[in-house]
Amino acid sequence: MQLLMKTSIGGCIRGGCYGVLLLLLATTAKAELSDGNEPDSNIIIQVRSENWHGYSEAGDGYLFQLLRAAFEPLGYQLKFKFCPWMRCVQDVVESRADIITSVYGDEPFIGSYITINRHPVYIERIAVAFKAQSVHQWQGQQSLAGKTLGMIRGYDLQQQLDVAVKLTEVSTNQQLWRLLLADRIDFIIDGITPLREDNTRFSQYSNQFRIEPIYQNISHFGFSVSVEGQRLQQLFDQQLLKLYQSGKVQALQKQHGIDWLTSLELKE
Repeated sequence: MQLLMKTSIGGCIRGGCYGVLLLLLATTAKAELSDGNEPDSNIIIQVRSENWHGYSEAGDGYLFQLLRAAFEPLGYQLKFKFCPWMRCVQDVVESRADIITSVYGDEPFIGSYITINRHPVYIERIAVAFKAQSVHQWQGQQSLAGKTLGMIRGYDLQQQLDVAVKLTEVSTNQQLWRLLLADRIDFIIDGITPLREDNTRFSQYSNQFRIEPIYQNISHFGFSVSVEGQRLQQLFDQQLLKLYQSGKVQALQKQHGIDWLTSLELKE
């Protein structure tokens, strides 16, 4: 989901490498443009995502099902590919993919290189996980001040914090939890849903870790700036409104255990 970046998304869910990424993008031509013809029936939409539990996993999850509900009735087929976050971004920028799941509207690449759909697709709660005995009295973000946060490389989730922190960035969730177990980092920052899932996987005994929410992000799908990408974005905006009005969006959220999300009031 973040998708925090998304997320995620999720997060979740992302820009520790944005300086390098934007320098690379500056030397990369924008997405190739087509002649604007209408798409053929059963055209394939290429989607990039990280593997986020409950949001986008094994071709399933809330975000993937939402895309299917929007596009498959129109005759499109969707092909999902899992990649590290920065690769997902690069593939959409270079038009190797049409859509990336779970991006935030304030990310540096939004606008010139990737655009977002009009309405958010979910509200992503960003949280931290930590050893329960390491913080005697939780004081919100103040408890993070001066501490070392572990984060998936490129997520950039620390930028919305009100306190200064130290960062350790790695490539996988497994690496993050190993660092936390070894006391080499103080906190893991990510979307609350993947943190809860990983907590059950990596806890060695009951109540070993705590998870506390610290802020929330509005998450969108990101679309290629190609002519085809922009056509897909317009179609998705139209379909999302219909899906929300029919109750399908809310039903998918509940189906995937994320019905705690704030309702999205979509208007014409």
